[in-house]
Amino acid sequence: STLMRSSAASDVYKRQSFDIPMVSVFENYFSKEPIKKVRLDTFLHTRKFREQVERYRATTDEKLRKKIKGSLICITPSGIFSERRETSMIKHNGLLCVDIDAKDNPEIDWQQAKHIIGKHCPSLYYAGLSLSGKGLFLIFRISNPELHKQHFEALAEFISKKFELQVDRNVKSPVSLRVVSYDDKPYYNPEPIPFTYVMSNHSIFRLDISC
Repeated sequence: STLMRSSAASDVYKRQSFDIPMVSVFENYFSKEPIKKVRLDTFLHTRKFREQVERYRATTDEKLRKKIKGSLICITPSGIFSERRETSMIKHNGLLCVDIDAKDNPEIDWQQAKHIIGKHCPSLYYAGLSLSGKGLFLIFRISNPELHKQHFEALAEFISKKFELQVDRNVKSPVSLRVVSYDDKPYYNPEPIPFTYVMSNHSIFRLDISC
């Protein structure tokens, strides 16, 4: 694939440390200001909300689902913010979250898919089941946080061509929220290699990482 990273690029990044990513926590999906910041890995691996998540997945009652979802905490996976606006970013953590929904990707084995993607994507930090259990959220490390949305477009193109999966294009902002979920068998790579590609004017470019 034209989007795959060269081994030279991988070697450069293997020598660079990956700081523990921090994120802002919001009380619920409607909150405008965060209540605290936490380590992203702590949030992703917590079992604290397992019961609520399993209740959500077990019911088809939309009213109950809405109530459960509205009571769950959320984070901004790409960093720390003073409020829910792109201009209120305090620090980008070098990560980008991508959603893959069941409505756009029917007949997918989600448990298998997350590990297949991880096997082929050294930039993948985490892949887990979404709140519904029918869909995935993927968190990638990117090389230039200032080009967050251009990296998003390149990743969406890569995922489409490589795995024939359609990404939700509505969550490309670094301030997009991610509601807590639960997955007892996630894909997790604590030392991801940055994804070095961006999309501009419908073309894919690899960033120069030698400087």
